[in-house]
Amino acid sequence: MRLRGLTAGTRYRDSRTGEVHHATVLTEYGFHPGLEPGDWASRAVHLVRLP
Repeated sequence: MRLRGLTAGTRYRDSRTGEVHHATVLTEYGFHPGLEPGDWASRAVHLVRLP
């Protein structure tokens, strides 16, 4: 899933896993939350912009 509305050149940390993601990668290539297979699979993700 491609994310929009992120500040270009900024890094974001996933508050649950601690993984750091770059805004350019999230907007151009998307975010892969690692969902279990199935129609009802979902996950809430909270990204925190790093200074």
